[in-house]
Amino acid sequence: MSNIPLSTVQEVVERTLWKRVMTEVIDKGYYPNVFDLIAYPKTSAGQAALENAVAAVVTAKGFAINVYSNPAPRDSGEKSLPRFVLISEDMMVGDLGCGTGYNYIRQNLEYKRFRLPPQVMNLTLKIFMVCKNVEQQRILNSILALAVPRRHYIPFYNDPSKNFFIYNSGSPFTMTDRENSILEKAYTYIVPDLFEVEVEDDPNNAIISPLNSVQLDSDFFDTLNIENQA
Repeated sequence: MSNIPLSTVQEVVERTLWKRVMTEVIDKGYYPNVFDLIAYPKTSAGQAALENAVAAVVTAKGFAINVYSNPAPRDSGEKSLPRFVLISEDMMVGDLGCGTGYNYIRQNLEYKRFRLPPQVMNLTLKIFMVCKNVEQQRILNSILALAVPRRHYIPFYNDPSKNFFIYNSGSPFTMTDRENSILEKAYTYIVPDLFEVEVEDDPNNAIISPLNSVQLDSDFFDTLNIENQA
């Protein structure tokens, strides 16, 4: 058994990307502000208010844009158009490894000992843009370019002091469903150098005090003076 907690890094990356895309959609007026839990509380009344607000967006803009992240299989059927869908795919072995020895981090006036995972991982994701026509696709493309740049450091949604690097990989996958008038384009993104497991704290909970001063014996200075005179 392990005393190492389960990693949340994949969830953090997914939630961060969803929030960035949704924030940009809201900012451009293509969806109500779902982050406003006063206007749209998580109740039946709040859901009704949200649906009325979405209808108002459709009236004003011609359509509303929703953002989905890793929908469950039973939820993967037909949804409103246009939309973004974020899907995590694989955790693949990265290019960097870590030693097996302990590392040290300063906490207040002491140092704590810990061990890093032996291997970093690269998370692959796809962001799908699904729409009815080229005009909608252009708007989706512009929103995505603002929300998730092709190469960029992005702060964690729950801790802006931390970042992850993300870059667009390869050409987009494009599919056209002429029978149902659906255009679909998927961009592949890679988030490299993630730890798939959390760091391992020293099981002995070793705390090391820093070296604050060095005291030398007076004989050392006497010896040093003799050598300088010689």
